[in-house]
Amino acid sequence: MLQLIAKSGRGRAPKPIAEALAGGRSLDEFLIEK
Repeated sequence: MLQLIAKSGRGRAPKPIAEALAGGRSLDEFLIEK
């Protein structure tokens, strides 16, 4: 999932996304929040 986002360009920084997923947040929540 992280690689797909990084390649699509939606996630500029993989670190925040990784932290969000590690924190238990769903990918959808992260995209909606940011």
